[in-house]
Amino acid sequence: MQVAEVIRDLACQLQAFIRNLAGAHALSPTQAQILFTIPPDGLSMSEVAKRLGLDASTMSRIIANMVAQGWVRQTPDSRDRRVTLVRLTGEGDILYRQLLEELEAQLALVLKGLDSDGQELLLAPLEDLAWRLMKARL
Repeated sequence: MQVAEVIRDLACQLQAFIRNLAGAHALSPTQAQILFTIPPDGLSMSEVAKRLGLDASTMSRIIANMVAQGWVRQTPDSRDRRVTLVRLTGEGDILYRQLLEELEAQLALVLKGLDSDGQELLLAPLEDLAWRLMKARL
């Protein structure tokens, strides 16, 4: 298999994990990805959209729905009032932690046959790949 094929297959498998996890919590996969993307101090709407490959109008609609559900809130950035930050609410943080715990448990089962040395060997190349993929989209 070529590297591109492995990356494509890996992405498909991870998306399936997230789709199943999201469905179990009555979320769309995109809503789950947004919860995974927002750091504790918040992130601009445009940065969330860029990280997930969404256009501004789609992002606005999904965030409005998540605000209505009580999972996120929008606040102006104190450094630039033109920028809207998205932050998790208390309820959103609880949901995020549940999703993360379940995803980590599922991935732990997948990695069960791989000892800690093997997992450690995977870490640096995967981090590098994630960084390169993010950089390529800028």
